Amino acid sequence: MKNLITLVLHCITLFGYAQIERAEYFIDTDPGIDNGTPITINSPGFSISESFTINTNSLNNGIHTLYVRTKDANDAWSLYYKQTFLVHDFTDTTTPSQIIAAEYFFDTDPGTNNGTAIAITPSFSVSESLAIPAALSDGIHTLYIRTKDDEDRWSLFYKQTFLVHSFAAPLQTAINQYEYFFDSDPGTGASGNIINVNPSTFNLNEGISIPSGGLAEGAHYLHIRTRDENGVWSLYEVIGFTVTEALSIDDNILLLTRIYPIPSSEEITVDTKTVTTESIKLIDFTGKVIKSFEVDTNLNNIDVSNYAKGTYFLQIKTDKGIVNKKIIIN
Repeated sequence: MKNLITLVLHCITLFGYAQIERAEYFIDTDPGIDNGTPITINSPGFSISESFTINTNSLNNGIHTLYVRTKDANDAWSLYYKQTFLVHDFTDTTTPSQIIAAEYFFDTDPGTNNGTAIAITPSFSVSESLAIPAALSDGIHTLYIRTKDDEDRWSLFYKQTFLVHSFAAPLQTAINQYEYFFDSDPGTGASGNIINVNPSTFNLNEGISIPSGGLAEGAHYLHIRTRDENGVWSLYEVIGFTVTEALSIDDNILLLTRIYPIPSSEEITVDTKTVTTESIKLIDFTGKVIKSFEVDTNLNNIDVSNYAKGTYFLQIKTDKGIVNKKIIIN
């Protein structure tokens, strides 16, 4: 049985600005312009897109070439588009065979039937999930998999290249110092605010009060980083804060207040560390108090999921003073 060819004629255009009004096709031999088989154009335009079907029953089995060309309103024909295709009477005389075996090997082919067998359920198609153990040296390797049918015929193999590497856990080095600075980085070890710690410490968790004397009122950033016994400094943690008049009490003690994540669309954590939280208020840019939250001692989770997107302030009152933190709800 011979098949029909369905093609899409798309955006066949001519030089100039005349509309395409006609199209035709022919197979193998050019009969001359206007002598091909017409193609119906439903919507003439400067570019056209048409789908049409060609009956190939009259063609001999073998390779043929289809040609398509268009004509514009000025009676000028385009160059043709061509597509080669095969006409054949497809009669499937093959008896389906089941896959009955599968095997894999690495890097070098040991020969069929000599790979590592994979347990499968015989079928015309096989889909298996398996873990493949491999005692391989570090480096690049290739996995090969092939199957065999019930007539003892092996398929070509599927292959996948991968890397084997032994990852050794890094050695921990104890922390022996940390330092802090405000706003601008003076360079490691140059802040003048270096604190020594027990050199057997691998994880540092301390509550400290940091004097903020000399800082102007407004927004500032505190940076903290640590150094190990090898003299290697960590990246720093940044904590944003605001100095207000209330912080002049007790030598302008800086409240180590962390608020995260910023921005947030669901929940914001307020961690006031070593001070006691007395109240938390959500304030908009006009100064209006949107919400006063119930608070815990120094760790609070604030639900902001019901508020409009935008920029707000959290006013956090503690036993040491008041901190105003800008937040973003998205």
